[in-house]
Amino acid sequence: MFTTIILITTQLLLADAFAPFQDQGQRGPGGRGPSARPNRTGRGGGQKDVVQVYQLRYADCEKVAEVLRQVLQIGTITAEPRTNVVIVSGTPEVRKLTEDILQQLDHPPQVAKAETDFSAVRIKHRSAKDVAKRVESILNDRHVNIVSDAARSTILLNGTEEKVARAHSVIQQLDIPAAVINLEFSFFKARLHTDDDTPTAIPSDLRDVVAEVKRFGRVEFLGRLSTVATEETGFEVAGKIADMISAHAHGSLLRGSEDGTVKLRFEAEMKLFNDPDADTMEKKIVRRQAPSAFQVESTLITRRGDYVVLGSAPTGWEIGESAILVLHVRD
Repeated sequence: MFTTIILITTQLLLADAFAPFQDQGQRGPGGRGPSARPNRTGRGGGQKDVVQVYQLRYADCEKVAEVLRQVLQIGTITAEPRTNVVIVSGTPEVRKLTEDILQQLDHPPQVAKAETDFSAVRIKHRSAKDVAKRVESILNDRHVNIVSDAARSTILLNGTEEKVARAHSVIQQLDIPAAVINLEFSFFKARLHTDDDTPTAIPSDLRDVVAEVKRFGRVEFLGRLSTVATEETGFEVAGKIADMISAHAHGSLLRGSEDGTVKLRFEAEMKLFNDPDADTMEKKIVRRQAPSAFQVESTLITRRGDYVVLGSAPTGWEIGESAILVLHVRD
């Protein structure tokens, strides 16, 4: 791996910084490279500049220097091809970041050195760690090294020029703004075998949906909950509906495509905690103690603008009663 030489000075030419160590050939413990040898020439007052000279063993110093410039964007970075060193001037923080990156870049190549290429790709919209994992899965190629730097939202690539170019292309396809959709959960109660034919108030945007579920009996609209879901991020919404229903929905938007296709995973439940229609105290007690009246868990693929009847199930409230949950993926 690389060897670090530390120089501390207020006025020091980069070429001169490395010369004493190169000429004298001083070695560190075990003969692994030049030892860290501070050279203090500054005068009192103020924080002194720090220059680090990194002796690379495997990587090309000019390519590494270019990657460091792309990632760090601070400090002064110079390559010295004659001795294959990278000289970095900056704060202790810059030094730490530099060494973290060099740990990933300066290692024995899996291909001929003349064929290797380095690149740093800044990730703008997604998690660098997640993108790196997906790129590795897609390429499945040991001849390209893919390392994520979550702190700086960057992916480091090391491999042949062809492999690195292909990894670049895949990253560009993955690093796109996350999709955002509006979800609306509508809750209904249906009752068979009822003599009550009084029309129920149904919102205009749900009338076509209700027409499709009338086979479950007289449909009563209870209420709805809305939330916003962002791709690869969880969502959750809960509330009280019609003073008798406790509703809760949560899940995650797995994918939102440009063509309007949406894939999401969710769980939803609806509980009856008080029913004003219960005509006896016994019924009221039973209904308060009843388990979840309706619960559904699913992964579905639909499109923006669609209404999806996720399920209906006996609620345990009364024989012939059902709960219905409709999901609307709004445009």
